[in-house]
Amino acid sequence: EFTDADKIQILDISKLATRGLYSTSKLTGVKEVYLGIGLTAPPYQGFMNNTSLEVLDIGPYILNTDRMLCKGATNLRKVILNNVITRIDAQAFMNCTSLTEISDIPDTCTGIYGDYNNEVFRNCSSLKEIRIGSGITKIGVWAFAGCTSMKSFYIKATTPPTMGDNCFTNNPCNIYVPRGSGDAYKAATNWSTYADRIIEYDF
Repeated sequence: EFTDADKIQILDISKLATRGLYSTSKLTGVKEVYLGIGLTAPPYQGFMNNTSLEVLDIGPYILNTDRMLCKGATNLRKVILNNVITRIDAQAFMNCTSLTEISDIPDTCTGIYGDYNNEVFRNCSSLKEIRIGSGITKIGVWAFAGCTSMKSFYIKATTPPTMGDNCFTNNPCNIYVPRGSGDAYKAATNWSTYADRIIEYDF
């Protein structure tokens, strides 16, 4: 454990080949976190309800964000993903009301959902744009609901991924899909609800 963990403002273990990170609940004053090269999974509920965290870099090898990673981190404004992540788990960024910047979700990511919960980006009310790669196959219920400032949702998958109910409730965004895929998205289950704002786009 870190001595005086509550006094740490920047935690940078990006060059440290650590395999675990514990007692993150005690990092009550941390503003920036840069995870290390040895981590393939972040701590469970690692920064949930942490109201000091502003920047999170998940490091190069995280494959799954795990559930509720930053749920309720109301001052989190920037998330840096990597190029190997395969899933963003349930409620990972739910109620992150200050989140304005998240790096592109890579082609390796196949899911934005959880096995027990969903609502991955629900109520990220400051997020204006999100870009999702071509590998996505499943988006859980309420994933982007309550993202009231979102203007643009870009998705590179040519085949519409399975999507749960209410994903864009209280979210006014335009949905940009690959050129030639518009009709498929407009006819797909739950996507069809938002057919009037699905727009073909050249990625």
